[in-house]
Amino acid sequence: MIKKNKYILGLLSFFGSLLVILSFYGAASANTLGFDVASYQDSTPTYMQSLKDKGGSFVLAKLGGSGGGEGTHYKNPKASAQLASASSVGMEIGSYFWGQFGSSQSDAIKMANMAIDDAQRVGLKTGSVIALDYEQGATSDKEANTQAIISFMETIQKANYKAVLYSGASYLKNYINVEEIGSTFGARIWVASYKTMSLQTAPDFRYFPSMNYVGMWQYGSNVYGVDGNVDLTNLMKSGDVKNDVKVTPTAPKTVVSAETIDNSNKYYVVQSGDSWWKIANKLGLEMNQLAKLNGLTINSVIHPSQKLLIKGTLKNDAKPTTVKKTTVTTAVSLPSGVRVQSGYFIPNQRLMVWKNAGSNPTDIYYYKGEVIKYVGYIRNGGYNYVAYKTSAGNWRYVADRRMPSRVALGTFR
Repeated sequence: MIKKNKYILGLLSFFGSLLVILSFYGAASANTLGFDVASYQDSTPTYMQSLKDKGGSFVLAKLGGSGGGEGTHYKNPKASAQLASASSVGMEIGSYFWGQFGSSQSDAIKMANMAIDDAQRVGLKTGSVIALDYEQGATSDKEANTQAIISFMETIQKANYKAVLYSGASYLKNYINVEEIGSTFGARIWVASYKTMSLQTAPDFRYFPSMNYVGMWQYGSNVYGVDGNVDLTNLMKSGDVKNDVKVTPTAPKTVVSAETIDNSNKYYVVQSGDSWWKIANKLGLEMNQLAKLNGLTINSVIHPSQKLLIKGTLKNDAKPTTVKKTTVTTAVSLPSGVRVQSGYFIPNQRLMVWKNAGSNPTDIYYYKGEVIKYVGYIRNGGYNYVAYKTSAGNWRYVADRRMPSRVALGTFR
């Protein structure tokens, strides 16, 4: 009798697992695939339309972060534009916030409130996802880590946003009580687990991580060059932004009084040598939004002593567009294996400069806080490397992430 019961239970378990897998296969239709972006991705409607054309129905944008390499409170200057642009082409939207608080419940609550402030700043409607990106800083006390995470998520929920937990599969298993998170919030785990670091265009459910309470799966870090996700439980449903979004500098303290019209920091006076990018970077704004706020585009010429509005409200009036497919030739010819991606990387430690990715060291280093402007990236061995070209025309490489954990060795802008 005991053996017979075990046999029956085994069959039930097998068919139950099979039904779960088959239901996941059914859920992975084109309207459940999506991407997550940060400040080093584009923020235009054209870019978001290109992601939609690749089968994406949703986008999660990084709001900011706190702790570790993020500092006290980093705010993604592109978040508002990224969310508005994705919404304008008909995609569901959500967000995530890097929280490195270890097992401190007080820090977790403080960071959750930062995330809420950021969400409200960029116009993210209540009911949308705010995911906690918990990848570094966990203590050896699994239960304490879990309670701190619950404090973060409860704070998000109280503000009427949808709380989600993001992390890698191994990190979740080693440092977090997933069952406790699930019993409190349901299927709110967004897990990263990859079949390969190479190009993928769709999830392969044979590599789905064995874990309960998974609502969303990040199945690849190179899905058309971006992180690719599949929403299994409609977590992203109804995520949207408000029609009128306030534009406010995220770094207003960098504006000295001599460069402003009034004490409210509402205007900026263009200085000699300024550009749209330079001004936006200085103020912590997205340059396309800054230009639009002034009734201009980033192709408009600006002059010294010109007054630019840096605070105001933009109407999210973009409409879904059909983008003609064109062949784009980059101005820079990249070395073999290097993929196009531009941005700024700021190390949080001393990092070697390599002549090749991971080989032929130059004995030159970048130090914590220094800025690397890169135009591409390449993966080799246990690291991802940003690539840049020196003034002498030589290609150089600096490690920016450990692989496959994707632990960052600094921050990106």
